[in-house]
Amino acid sequence: MEKNGKILVVDDSIMITSQMERILKSETMELKIAHDGKQAMQTVMDFQPDLILLDVELPDTNGFTLYEEIQKRAPQNTKIIFLTSRDDHDAVLTGMTLGASDYIKKPFDADELLIRIMSQLRTKHKEDELQKMEEKASVLHNLAFRDALTGLLNRNYVDQKLKNTLDINIPMMLIIADIDDFKYVNDYFGHEIGDMVLIGIASTLAATAAKWEVIRWGGEEFLIVFKGVTQQDCTEVAEQIRYAVEHLPFHSNGEDFHCTLTQGITCYDHALTFSENVEMADKALYYGKRHGKNCFICYEHMKDLKAGEVL
Repeated sequence: MEKNGKILVVDDSIMITSQMERILKSETMELKIAHDGKQAMQTVMDFQPDLILLDVELPDTNGFTLYEEIQKRAPQNTKIIFLTSRDDHDAVLTGMTLGASDYIKKPFDADELLIRIMSQLRTKHKEDELQKMEEKASVLHNLAFRDALTGLLNRNYVDQKLKNTLDINIPMMLIIADIDDFKYVNDYFGHEIGDMVLIGIASTLAATAAKWEVIRWGGEEFLIVFKGVTQQDCTEVAEQIRYAVEHLPFHSNGEDFHCTLTQGITCYDHALTFSENVEMADKALYYGKRHGKNCFICYEHMKDLKAGEVL
């Protein structure tokens, strides 16, 4: 028969634990008993209970202290009911303040005990189901908005999410980054190593620009969207990225090699479309490609870099 829940009773009184066993014997529940804090902690880790009935006073510890330790090791959504003496009003308040699910005063009525236990188990099962649904939704979200190879956000995220959350009152910056000579990497080392390079550089970008949205824009191109930063902030991050990628080691068939990254930067103009802003960053990127690579170029400064050049 399927069990309705796993219950741990923590009480140093053999009379109380025996009474619990008699009450729950006919129920489809799996029951474990612990008589002190040390035994309780070991049982929590081994048994992974759904519900814990915890006495306030134990021979080797205080129930409230044990509660906090249990919270660190018990499964998520585990319910804890404090067992207190009938006149111990302060203990009730302390337990509920800590976050206990309920309390039961001793001596207790068998029917009331069962009702409270079943109520908490139902709540636990509902919360577990909700958690599973949220985890499933998170997986589906990742499938929809994450690049399968690198784990970065993808273009679908930009179209479906990012564009709808842009605030004209918040300054923004864009970086378009492209791996230099990536075709050579694929041709010389093979596409499997090329994928390794993409993953390595994507991880570096994600770590260096962790506060912002890093997107695999396509192929060997990446887009980083900065919100609430100045151009100087953005260029400082761009230099950190450039340096980190330049020093990122790769290895294939006994040969060590490095890759570099060229970046185009633009101040986001809310009067233009997202695509038009990306196009400006793209122009800065290809200016950098034509002028040495392994660098970052600001679109707004291009006219100062080489006056009169046609973009």
